[in-house]
Amino acid sequence: MRTEATILTFATAALLALCGLAACRSDESRPQPARVTAERFAPRHAPPADEPPAADARPADQPAPTAPARPPRTQPPAAAMRADTLPIRSFIGEPELAPALHVAPAADSVVLESVIGQINGRPVFASEILDPLDGKLRAIAERVGADRTAFRNESAMEVLGVLQKKIRDELILAEARSSLTPEQQQGLFFFLGQVQRSMVSQQAGSRLLADEATRESSGRTLQQEARDQLELRLIEHEINRKIYSRVNIPWRLVRQEYERDPDRFNQPGVAVFRVISVPMADAERVRAAEQAIAEKPFAEAAAMDFNAFLRDTGGLQRREFRGELSQAGLFAAPLNDAARALNIGETAGPIRWDNALAWLHLESVEPPISRSLYDAQMELDLELRDRKRRAESEVYFMRLLSRGSFTEIERMIEQVLAIAAERYLPTRVQ
Repeated sequence: MRTEATILTFATAALLALCGLAACRSDESRPQPARVTAERFAPRHAPPADEPPAADARPADQPAPTAPARPPRTQPPAAAMRADTLPIRSFIGEPELAPALHVAPAADSVVLESVIGQINGRPVFASEILDPLDGKLRAIAERVGADRTAFRNESAMEVLGVLQKKIRDELILAEARSSLTPEQQQGLFFFLGQVQRSMVSQQAGSRLLADEATRESSGRTLQQEARDQLELRLIEHEINRKIYSRVNIPWRLVRQEYERDPDRFNQPGVAVFRVISVPMADAERVRAAEQAIAEKPFAEAAAMDFNAFLRDTGGLQRREFRGELSQAGLFAAPLNDAARALNIGETAGPIRWDNALAWLHLESVEPPISRSLYDAQMELDLELRDRKRRAESEVYFMRLLSRGSFTEIERMIEQVLAIAAERYLPTRVQ
């Protein structure tokens, strides 16, 4: 019986709603629908005789009042409610637990995430520093074992590099956002939508598939990945506007750089000789030299006992020259004339040299390298631009650091290293 009353109550509400909609959309010429009263759905059994009449009881001849827009809901008795129909209450925030239900943390608990500081009011999480270093820190942990001091020493510079880049990027982003016009801000929203639509189109137009693919590849949601790309474009735009636009290298500086170091673009040639020198008065050594030079490679002969000139290095001589080898000053006379006339692989001698006989062999020649200003201008321009860019970057970042607000770097590094040690090193044995 109670089930029928419930069904009738919902039927009344639906019928009243339909009647109300029909009345709103009909004109005056159409007949009005019949009025539905509560008596039609009264319980089949009359109330007991001793029960007092309801407060709104009325004589039988009095017309029934207009039915409300929505009949009041009735709550069935608790005894008639099943477990699957019990009312559910929702709360926002943490549940209020009795003191006895609070659980003390385990003694060997490990902190895997924590806020280590802030940059311009934006919290910095340990994972933002550790995730890019995951592979390197695992390798360090495997190498040092349980040595926490060694782990901290080897990891400190890696953490510092990522943290410095994080601070730089956050400061640049704050600077870029503060300088955007309302029109540019609207353009950013459009760009963000374009990035997301592009990523979705790569997954057959399914936003769900695109989000899943992004999570698998980068561990971030589709929206987070799109926002990362947007922030990257903002950083690039700010650097181009504040740093690269100020880098201008006139031709005068290029020419001065070329003239400042002429040897850099005009390198001398190198001729490699082998020299054998034998005392002229020692006929036996002279015959041994002539026989070895005729039968053996010159470098091998120059390393034999009869040679009195740098025998330990095989008589090796490297001579620099500029211009043509045939016009270069290589040795003292009379060896110089013979050296100029040699081609690679040729030998000259014996040549009387003071009280000795000498033989010269030209082993190799590296010709001079000469580059004109016209040939070197592109290389010089790139170097000067890079030098100017570094100088402008330093000035710009120093200005950002002076205006920015962030937690002390040493403090953040200490917190990151402590969390990294707990995450990557073996658990301590109690």
